[in-house]
Formats: sequence, C-alpha cells, structure tokens
Amino acid sequence: MSTIEVANGRLRPRMKTLAACLCLLATPAAAAWLGTRFSYERDTPHTEIYRGVYYRSYREPFGRVHLVEVDLTQPGVELYMTPLDREAVAAGYQYRLDYVRNAARANGLAVAINGTFFSADTYLVPMVGDFARSVDSIIANYRLNHLHPLDYLLWFDERLTPYVETARPAPAEALRNAKWAVGGQTIVVRDRERWPRHEDPPNRQTRLGVDPERKRLWLAVVESATNREAAEVLMRAGARYVMVLDGGDSSCLYLGGRARGVAGGLQIGGQRAVATMIGIQADPILDPL
Repeated sequence: MSTIEVANGRLRPRMKTLAACLCLLATPAAAAWLGTRFSYERDTPHTEIYRGVYYRSYREPFGRVHLVEVDLTQPGVELYMTPLDREAVAAGYQYRLDYVRNAARANGLAVAINGTFFSADTYLVPMVGDFARSVDSIIANYRLNHLHPLDYLLWFDERLTPYVETARPAPAEALRNAKWAVGGQTIVVRDRERWPRHEDPPNRQTRLGVDPERKRLWLAVVESATNREAAEVLMRAGARYVMVLDGGDSSCLYLGGRARGVAGGLQIGGQRAVATMIGIQADPILDPL
C-alpha cells in the first residue's frame, strides 16, 4: 500500500467525523435561523387556551397572524411586564437581554410577547445577560423605568382597567395610578387613523390593542405585514387603540405549556434575546376528572 493510500485511509474517517460535527452544529443554527423568519403553518380557530385567554392563528394574504384576546374581567388574569434589573440599574442601564421563552417559563405565563424597542451594550451579537435600555416607557408593578416625552401611554390600574393617554408626555396622574404601562411613539385610533403615503416595507410586526369599554386586550404577532395591515388585524378583532411594539427579528409569541387545545411553546420568532416582554398570567383550564 502506497503512502498516499495510507493517508487517504486515515483521512476518510476524520473527514466523516468532521462532517458529522458540522452537521450537529449547523442543524440548531439552521433551526434558529428559520425560527426567526417563519411560524407554524397551522390554522387554529378562536380557542380558550387559559381562563379568559383566547388564541387564534390564521393566514392572511400578507402572512400568518397569531392573535391572543384577553378578557381582563376574568378572575385570575393578571399582567406581567419585565421589571427593572438591579444590577443593570447599578451599571446605568435598566434590563438584561433574555429570550421571551425563558422569562415566560420562569414566571409561569400563559402568553408572552416581546416588548418595546431597546438598545443594548452588545459588542457584536446580542447575548443573554447583556445590559440594555428600553427606548420607551414601561411601568412594571407601579415602578417606572423612565418617561419618554414623545410616548403615548397604554396603562392599567390595579383592577386591570385599560386607559390610553394621547397627550404627550403622559400626565403625572396617569403615572401615579398605573400599575402596568407601556409606551410607544405610534398609536392608531379606530375611526381616526391616518396612514402615511409611503408605507415601510412588509416585516414581522408585534402589536398591542385594547378596548377600554369592554376591558379587552389583544396581543398580536403578524408574520409579514405593513404597519397598516398589522393595525387592521387588531381593529377587525375589536381593538379601539393599537400600539406599535418592537418588530422584525425581535417579534415573538409564546404560549404556556398548560395551554388547552393548542401546542404550547414558541408560535413564531423567539430566537433573538430582547430587553423587555409583556405577558399574561391566567388559570389553566382543567378537564373534569
């Protein structure tokens, strides 16, 4: 046997091992990449997945819609918003980056979506634990992160009654009475909407919607839509006010593991660590013995 044949004989097993290692590394990476761009292609009718929490998934011409409706009058329903992180505040920031699914599992949430736009101290790639600041105002359990003067404010009192402040900055009385709140610099009001002549190109969108009179809250993630298309999804569902949250690769919707009638877990996105999230706590629906 020649020297070349011996070398080839040694090389082939090594190449097979290297190829196997590359496949093991590439498969999760490919799955993560796909997860940031696609959602499960499964229609779900309007289904009560937790007490007072309803989920629906369907396809529009512009992309798949994941829509959650919350009855804020239902006993056991409570809001969750990311609290300030003590170490981040000490370092001059507000939060630490984390995946929505991690925070949702840690807090036993029925539903969770990504929150506001943010900036982080990331060097190249956002990593879990990086310090971050929210661009917009957030009140979590009566504690305000900061007041952005250009934010409209969607807030909830201790009885989860929703209010929308269309004056900017938000009045001091609202800040005092809000147990939960999220700010945004774009809000759409039903019957008074004004759309720009030139829309941004379609992208993944995350939205909040409320109907204060009926005490209803909607959380939605749309796979690929313009700002107008995303707002119309919630207004058709019944929302009177629609607030814009962070979108693109940040967009994410997670359902708790005890959801009834649907598979829990990530429904769309979730591969990018974010600074804040908005969630719902609710009682599971237990089947009779």
